[in-house]
Amino acid sequence: MTNRIRNPRRVPAAAAIIAMVAVLLTVACGSLPIIGTGDPNPCDRSQAMRDALERAIERVCDRITDDDLADVSRLRVSGSLQRSDFAGLDNLQSLELAGSDLTELPPGVFDGLTNLQTLDLDNNNLTELPPGVFDDLISLQTLNFRHNGLTKLPPGAVENLANLQSLTLQG
Repeated sequence: MTNRIRNPRRVPAAAAIIAMVAVLLTVACGSLPIIGTGDPNPCDRSQAMRDALERAIERVCDRITDDDLADVSRLRVSGSLQRSDFAGLDNLQSLELAGSDLTELPPGVFDGLTNLQTLDLDNNNLTELPPGVFDDLISLQTLNFRHNGLTKLPPGAVENLANLQSLTLQG
């Protein structure tokens, strides 16, 4: 009776191949979302954001890819937001949140939106802003806060907005 000694380097490689095939089969059968690894799953966002992405991309959220997110340049969202809602929307240039009944903006909600040029927050119920909420919006040209309950802006709120051309605070 002979004992065969396995090559210890082959066992982990075989296990890795089997695991990879299992993942590919699961994705091909539709059990896992087909997304990249860089950003949160499009389905792990607020309901308002999932609805907006599905309308803009014309796919259900579990079929939206990182490339799809990167292609979005304009977006209209109506409803409450959470911090990670805009992750992966690196090329977003115009964001309309008007008439969404927003009472607050989560801290960091606009982080990473360095290409955003227009932000419309018209006709919401915002009474205050979190510190640094606009810090990443370095390309912002138009900011509309018309018809909110803002009585003051936090110190430095527009400090990083070197390209800002229009700030509307009426009503």
